[in-house]
Amino acid sequence: MNRGLTALAIFAITALSFFVFPGHTYLEQDTQIYVPILEHQWSGALAGDLIVEHPHVSFTLYDELANVLRWTTRLPLKFVLEGEQFLFRAAGFLGIYLIAISFEAEPFTALLVTALWALGATIQAPAVLTVEYEPTPRSFAVPLLLLGVGLALRRRYRWAGLAAACAVLLHAPTVWPFFLVAAAFVAVRRPAWTLLVYPLIALGGLAVIGFHETANEHQSLLGRLDPGLEALQRMRASYSYVSTWWSAWAWQYEFFAAVAIAGMWRVHASRDHWIWLGGLTITGMVSVPLSWLLLEELHLSIAPQVQPARALLFVTGVAVLMAAIAGARALQNDRRLEAAAWFLFPLLVPVHAAFFEWPGWRVVCCVVLLAAALVAVRPQWRMAGALLLAPVVAYGAGVSLYGHTGTDDLGNLARWARVQNHGVYLFPEADHGHAPGWFRATSLQPVYVDWKGGGQVNYLRGFSNQWRLRWKQVTARGSQPENYLDLPVDYLVYGHPLNTSLPPAFHNSSWWVYHLNAHGSFR
Repeated sequence: MNRGLTALAIFAITALSFFVFPGHTYLEQDTQIYVPILEHQWSGALAGDLIVEHPHVSFTLYDELANVLRWTTRLPLKFVLEGEQFLFRAAGFLGIYLIAISFEAEPFTALLVTALWALGATIQAPAVLTVEYEPTPRSFAVPLLLLGVGLALRRRYRWAGLAAACAVLLHAPTVWPFFLVAAAFVAVRRPAWTLLVYPLIALGGLAVIGFHETANEHQSLLGRLDPGLEALQRMRASYSYVSTWWSAWAWQYEFFAAVAIAGMWRVHASRDHWIWLGGLTITGMVSVPLSWLLLEELHLSIAPQVQPARALLFVTGVAVLMAAIAGARALQNDRRLEAAAWFLFPLLVPVHAAFFEWPGWRVVCCVVLLAAALVAVRPQWRMAGALLLAPVVAYGAGVSLYGHTGTDDLGNLARWARVQNHGVYLFPEADHGHAPGWFRATSLQPVYVDWKGGGQVNYLRGFSNQWRLRWKQVTARGSQPENYLDLPVDYLVYGHPLNTSLPPAFHNSSWWVYHLNAHGSFR
């Protein structure tokens, strides 16, 4: 295949991954935090909101890149972020393709491997994905690391180092496994020194920029967590504490690591492959005790910001990759039964995160039939089969990977608030729901407190203290509007009408808004 056809095939796989399965989302998870910060930087909107007054973007160029592209293209922020997400995801799939090619796979077979990996996987407990749904810093950095590994295995060391350097500038906590494995690789291949030099330069520049950036509160990278802050993090961000989940998930990740090693052994991986892919697998497994030591024994404040255990995504990612490559190698050698057995793993992982639980007959039938179909088609049709993987898995298995917060009624509420009624809003009965964060980012109106916005307790001590106070205030007062008259809140939002003769300021079939009066009553 020439480069044009390869690029077209990578684009097609990316498009199916982006629009069909696993798809993409906006304002469902972490973009509920990043979008308000970016909107505040852009126009000063949301002044007084706790999230924008305590941003945690000092040590990333994610916000600067988005703002520059927004100014250059004059496109809405949503289009800018999703455009970046599409391009970075394509870069990651190119990296997977290059890794497959480095195993001497045929181009069509390498595309099959890429399409299998593009189905994504959920890394349970650490709350991370191999193919992220949202346009966040991590969803940009992980694909760049995959591209860097692919380029390194193709001995394009300078370009690999540049890709890793860009990943550092976007989300440095994701890159630490790359540093360790690249150091081992450079020790073996001295000419590959640029693999480390460029990322280290980027890390130094990012540190200088971050420590000199003007902000209401800087991230505390040194020091220890006090008991109160640690208790808050265990309540709001328990995924950082491996002791709360490792015993339930240890067997799964140990099995995934075994699959990765078995796949490399079966295809007779080279020394370079063992260093890169085996090294990432080992680093991912070591990240669990490392996280426990740094956070739960030493109580270092940097640990919940880096969240080392999220490197488990490399264990799952390499396992899926090596199972796909082993299956592809078996196909090339006409060992079709073996190929089908290997393909079962990368087909099942994306649609059933709890690997050792029975997934249901519908999922099993879909996965088995698809694995059989992949090994039955002629070689020239395998690329087409690869491109069809996404819709078949998505619709055949009936998998729903995420919810949809932004309903029409919530959108109407946000538009009303953005145009007509400026003030501070509170959703007293939202609990852990994501509606308040979606409303904040869409209406550009401050929200007094919400569960999703508390995600910054891992980063900022001052923010954590204020969020904890506000969250306790709301959870202790119940839902009656009279309980909130002493708080700096202008509007209360409910999912039902209140038992009062006073009309709401706004309502539709799902939401009712009541205006709090500064004179000690509500209307």
